[in-house]
Amino acid sequence: IHFPPIYWFLCIICSLYYINIFALMAVIVDFLSERDGNVPISESLLSSGTTKYDHKYSIISSIIYLVAIPCVPFFGRLIDFFGKRMVFLSVSVFVMIPFNVYLCFTTWTPIPALIFAGMSYSMVASCLWPSICMVVRDEAVGTANGIATSIQMIGIGLSNLLVGFIRDRFTYTQ
Repeated sequence: IHFPPIYWFLCIICSLYYINIFALMAVIVDFLSERDGNVPISESLLSSGTTKYDHKYSIISSIIYLVAIPCVPFFGRLIDFFGKRMVFLSVSVFVMIPFNVYLCFTTWTPIPALIFAGMSYSMVASCLWPSICMVVRDEAVGTANGIATSIQMIGIGLSNLLVGFIRDRFTYTQ
């Protein structure tokens, strides 16, 4: 089966974007806790119960998904109305650069960054998956989505292994 170059570009965007989001979601609770000088939940759970863990980070970490819930159908409708999927997709992907800088290099509240990340996540979902269906032949849509999802899962799986490897050897503040 032959797919056009734009399809492979969308697969790469898909994999890199979701690596960013899902690798972060795998560690964000510990990251925020340690960044703010508290005991990470992973250490708290392993201790003898004498360590107090602040659960606000678990609540804060859900903001991306809580924002995405109402945004995905809204953004989907917006994209259906205006078109310009690649413009919206590009903006959504590039929003993640200041998001990562904000989380990594400041100790400010993560809430505004997580709200923007939730909006970006929604816009990417609303643009990316329908775009794949639009750039391949109708009889290859299932295969195209399957390959894109497999590429995405390979990337996420490998990135989580890398994040775990790094996390085992370093703290977030080093």
